[in-house]
Amino acid sequence: MRPQAIITIAALLLVAITLLFLGPSGYEKLDDMQSLPAQTAAIREAFPEVEHISPKTMALLIRGDTDMLVVDVRSSGEFEASHIEGAVNLRALEDFEPYFRPLEPHRSPMRPRPQLIVVYGSIGKRSAELADELRLAGHPEVRNLAGSIFLWANEDRPLIDAEGNPATKVLSVARNQSLLLDAERRAEAR
Repeated sequence: MRPQAIITIAALLLVAITLLFLGPSGYEKLDDMQSLPAQTAAIREAFPEVEHISPKTMALLIRGDTDMLVVDVRSSGEFEASHIEGAVNLRALEDFEPYFRPLEPHRSPMRPRPQLIVVYGSIGKRSAELADELRLAGHPEVRNLAGSIFLWANEDRPLIDAEGNPATKVLSVARNQSLLLDAERRAEAR
């Protein structure tokens, strides 16, 4: 046998043993390494009742001065590193609970119910889950940003950091997911 064939067989055997050792979670980890378009398509398929909008549509909504609440579902650390301008971090939004009640006039003196809620996360799974919960709670105008902040950043759309300064990199606490970001868009954890 040629040395290349031996190396190939050994590599395949190593992958097989690793998958057997990791069990079902090994397959999930391999699934996480798909491309961003594949992840986005899988999220759309998993949440067919949720309306997903493209980054281009989101940019038009922002420029159009639409009455909307943009919610970032990522961790506060990820949000502080970079986010879409005007977004609020779900973990810092104290007055979000009324959106989960069945549709009724919003009685918060702090903030009237916006016409539209757009949610995003890293790739869109957590935000699609939230969008679905809001839809089931009776909020008719909720959207998930397809590809979420990863696609937004990969398309070179504007981001800001916690101080409002322009940002170009996105922090991901899930190291395997960060590979879905273009290399120049990946922020290193501090």
